[in-house]
Amino acid sequence: KILFLAPERLENADWQSAVRQMQISMVVIDEAHCISVWGHDFRPHYRRILRLLSTLLENTPVLALTATANQRVEADILEQIGADAEILRGPLQRPNLHLNVVQLHGDQEKLSYLGEVLRHRTDTGIIYTATRSDAEMVAAFLVHQGLNAEYYHAGRGDDTRQEVEQKLMANQYSVVCSTNSLGMGIDKRDVRYVIHYHIPSSPISYYQEMGRAGRDGQVSWCILLYDPADLAIQEYFITTARPEEKCYEAVLSQIHSNVQGLSERDLLLKTGFAEKTVEIILADLEEQGFIKSKGRIYTATQRMGSR
Repeated sequence: KILFLAPERLENADWQSAVRQMQISMVVIDEAHCISVWGHDFRPHYRRILRLLSTLLENTPVLALTATANQRVEADILEQIGADAEILRGPLQRPNLHLNVVQLHGDQEKLSYLGEVLRHRTDTGIIYTATRSDAEMVAAFLVHQGLNAEYYHAGRGDDTRQEVEQKLMANQYSVVCSTNSLGMGIDKRDVRYVIHYHIPSSPISYYQEMGRAGRDGQVSWCILLYDPADLAIQEYFITTARPEEKCYEAVLSQIHSNVQGLSERDLLLKTGFAEKTVEIILADLEEQGFIKSKGRIYTATQRMGSR
């Protein structure tokens, strides 16, 4: 009855062949802000969903869900899935969440604060950090303080992350220290506090992450440990969020030089770029009409010569 797919799987040739034989009654796009280039968590493969929609019957219902779409992101989503969609917006107010900003300087002050505040708590919370190494460092400090703490980030193995998630849901940890990779698909209703060790990347990201507290409607705390020096971390992430112009030129040149087309793997081998870099470049170039893809093979378009 239900087929659950990651957007990346839409590139699979077996799937593309099988979907034509399916009678799909509804398409649900979760975390729909990932479709939008203006969304806080844009993922290029989410654009592939639009190709799926184009192969379905005209009246197939589509439901796009997100908790963090501002007006600009909403407009971008509607442009892609159809401007005649009905828009339903819930209230942003969460009266049970108590927001606090604590100004501290450096790791020593932050860790001292956490050790003092969390020492006597018997409930469960999440501490968000901007980097993987800080998630590990904060967790190690709290363990040394006698708390049952653990760390979580995308660098840990799938089995380990799943185990941490399950134990968090079962209240087997006092606190989990994590990058923003913790949260997608987790609906733990009794998270009593969310602490941001660093300044979050944007107000939208902060709203999404702190919103994991108090989903049961009970009083919960959202605390931001503010150090102006932490701005440098987010500024670095901003400047490195998209590949440099020369990377786009290199990928375009390779595709243009191979008239039979290149796969993503071919481009990884020829350019030496990281997989994420090539994914972003291919999505951008296809979005702008410089390249096209068929069966995961990318070829240049006529617009190529006018770049």
